[in-house]
Amino acid sequence: MRQQFGKEILDGGSLSALGRQQLVNSLMMFVFAHRHTKDDKFLEETKAQVSKNCQLYADFDLIRNVMYKYSKRAQEELFSRPAECYFFVMFALSEDARAFVLAKDDMQSNQEKIERVFREIEDLKEEALRNIQVHSKESRPAVAQLASALL
Repeated sequence: MRQQFGKEILDGGSLSALGRQQLVNSLMMFVFAHRHTKDDKFLEETKAQVSKNCQLYADFDLIRNVMYKYSKRAQEELFSRPAECYFFVMFALSEDARAFVLAKDDMQSNQEKIERVFREIEDLKEEALRNIQVHSKESRPAVAQLASALL
């Protein structure tokens, strides 16, 4: 991946204004998945913005289904979106994320589980990367542009 999340992506670069907005919306879905039914002003404004532009989405169920109702279908739905694939890859590559996983109580002194979890994260990362590449060839221009910019 050419870029890390942050200034390089959000301050111009090869990502369109629509793509930048979708990246922000997607990040909001991860960060505020537990507040999706609250009346926070910024969430309401985002939902209103999404309702006016069919190329944007802020589907909190996309994240919540993976977190609370995990299934292969929920995983496929999550990875059907390039921004969510990107954020998963960034998680998988992050040393902070690795430390977070290792700090979990049930990971302490369970080498077999540690190896299994990191093997699964690696497999999912590869799937997410493949899906970003597929999305970059998508017939919908906004999706293809976002995916291409994230590669």
